[in-house]
Order: sequence, then C-alpha cells, then structure tokens
Amino acid sequence: VASAASGLAPALSVLIVARAAQGMGAAALLALTLALVADVVPKERAGTAMGLLGTISAVGTALGPTIGGAFIGWWGWPSVFAFMTAAGAVAFLLGVRLFPEDTQSERKLAGLDPVGTVLLALSLGAYALSMTLGGSAPWPVFASLVSVSVGGLTAFAGVEGCVASPLIDVGLLRDRTLSAGI
Repeated sequence: VASAASGLAPALSVLIVARAAQGMGAAALLALTLALVADVVPKERAGTAMGLLGTISAVGTALGPTIGGAFIGWWGWPSVFAFMTAAGAVAFLLGVRLFPEDTQSERKLAGLDPVGTVLLALSLGAYALSMTLGGSAPWPVFASLVSVSVGGLTAFAGVEGCVASPLIDVGLLRDRTLSAGI
C-alpha cells in the first residue's frame, strides 16, 4: 500500500509520508521474517534458513540500486514503486497460500513497552541528528543531542530490565557469545 501511495504521490509531502510508511513496513518485515523462520522451520534447519535470508538480503541490497536505476531510466521514478507494489502483492498472496496457519492457540501475546519505545526512539533520533549535523551545529546543540542520546539509552537500559515485555532482553547480554557478536 505504501509503495502504491509512493508511486501515485501527487506532491513531495505525500511521497515523504508514503516513504516513511514504507520504512516502517520494511522494519517490521525484517523482524517478522526472522520470527516466522524461527516458528516454521525445524530447529536443525534454522541456520540454513537464516543464511538464505541473509544471502537474499545481500543480493537485493547489491542489485536494488542498479535495477531501480534502470527502471527510472526506462520508465521514470514511479515505475520503481509500481514494481514494488506488484512484488508486494505477489509476496502477500504467496504467503497467504503457502504459510501454515498458526496452530498455537495458547500463544501468549507480548505486551507493549511504551516507555522503552519512546526512550529508544528519542535516543536514536538524537544520535542520528547529532551525527547528521556534526560540525555544522553549534557546540551546545551538538553536546545537547549527544547528552540526550546517552542519557536516553541509559534510561532505556534501566527500563528494559524492569518491564514485563522488554523491547530488548538485557539478560541476553550476559551470554558471552551473543555479547561478543553484538
């Protein structure tokens, strides 16, 4: 839907909002894909499945700009979004047809962590803005953004240890192998 809205955008402001919706959808898609693999693929094949996902993602990252550039050159920028709309529709229909229904009727739904979500968004936003502005921002502005980012991340880590459904299970960081990988 966001791809279709992007391709049909009558103004830059509509395109920006539609692209933001595309970004949120892409972020959810990444997380849900890994969760789906963990849920559907047998444990002994999970590593292979994750590797395949990584390979497909890398190929898409490498080929996307080239293919997108060709589409733009041949048919204009809306064609990229038309292709993504068609690809999304095909993927949706295949998913509905091929993926099994959820048979775990006792599945516990995770709660929402609104405080952690706000703290993480604020912290990452302040960090991104401080790095984007860099040396062009006055020193007090830069220092304030970095302080908000560090303080917010510190508060986020504290909150995550206390809530029932944390965004990040900080207890997992006690695993040396996982911590080293991160």
